[in-house]
Amino acid sequence: MNTKTEIMEELKNLPGLKKQELKKCALCDQGMMHSGDIQFYRLSLESFVIDHRGVQETSGMEQMMGGGSFGAMMAGVMGTNPDIAKQMFQEKNMLVCSPCMMSGRLSTILSYIEAKSDEDAKNEH
Repeated sequence: MNTKTEIMEELKNLPGLKKQELKKCALCDQGMMHSGDIQFYRLSLESFVIDHRGVQETSGMEQMMGGGSFGAMMAGVMGTNPDIAKQMFQEKNMLVCSPCMMSGRLSTILSYIEAKSDEDAKNEH
């Protein structure tokens, strides 16, 4: 078992956050230690949608090259390699307190990100 001194020594070597990087929880809008728990999470999340045109182009090229795994390999070498998915939004460095994270409210996290993405889009125009 590690002593308190050993644990403190190990903590010194871990990457950290500065005070100005620490924000309120993105879900409950409270401080990271509001529950007394000292652990919290920093999330990065990206959302993508399938680009049907890219999928069709890739599939067509594979079929033109003979289909199967050989056709897929040849299409990969000779084709234009289009994007088959497009990024809808990206949220980096979202802080979430431990109670919110452990509550399993992934849908709430996704709703927050979607609302923030809509807000950012409005601010761009």
